[in-house]
Amino acid sequence: MNMDIIPWLKGYKIIKKYPRVNGKIFDLQLRGIKDELLVELKSAVLRLDDHIAGYPDAPTKRGKEQLILLGDLVSKSIYKGLVVFICGLPRVKMFQLYCDVDKQIKQAVEYAASKGVIFKSINLYLDPYRRKVIVENLDLPVILKCKQ
Repeated sequence: MNMDIIPWLKGYKIIKKYPRVNGKIFDLQLRGIKDELLVELKSAVLRLDDHIAGYPDAPTKRGKEQLILLGDLVSKSIYKGLVVFICGLPRVKMFQLYCDVDKQIKQAVEYAASKGVIFKSINLYLDPYRRKVIVENLDLPVILKCKQ
């Protein structure tokens, strides 16, 4: 499957869904011209205010473990790493990390980012009235500092 619909994934193709690496399951493995990319998708369905979607909305042991492993793999140049926050809410203008429900998520995100993991966000959601998936923005701004 070609990923060209998302500008920052242009040239990548899905080569494996749910790849298992070091005992952990990620969402996708992509191949580009020069590299392979492990992708972890995170659902950002917490509305922090009118225009900000947040993650996580509950404690996430699995999420923290995946972020740390992704950072380790990237630091060893085994893969490139990408975390995509899928903001499933209408009219959001940005993504921001939310740390109140999981105090350690900040450290896991900072670790992964320091090792070169890329963080991106898209805004798409299901409109039940039109029975369609609405894509509002394929490149939302990402703020990795905790929302207060």
